[in-house]
Amino acid sequence: MNAIMQVGGFVLINQFILTLYAPLGFLGVYYRMIKQSLVDMENMFSLLDEPLEVRPSSVDEHGWTSSTHGAPIMCLTMAAGPGARQA
Repeated sequence: MNAIMQVGGFVLINQFILTLYAPLGFLGVYYRMIKQSLVDMENMFSLLDEPLEVRPSSVDEHGWTSSTHGAPIMCLTMAAGPGARQA
C-alpha cells in the first residue's frame, strides 16, 4: 500500500473538512447572538424594576407639559436654516 498522499487527495480532504465545519461556525455565531439577546433582555427587565428618579410632569389638554416653575410654553419656533418657515 502506498502511503504517499498526492496534492489532489489533500485538497479533497481539506475541502471535505471545511464543508463539514463551516455550518458549525454559523451555529456558534447564532448561539452567541441569542445568548447576548437574552442577557440584554434580562438587564432591561431589571431596569424596569428600578424606581424612577425623575417623575413625569403633568400634561394639559393640548398635550403640552407644564414645567415645575409654572411658566407655560407660549410659542415654539423651529428652523432648519435660512428661509425656513415658522411653525
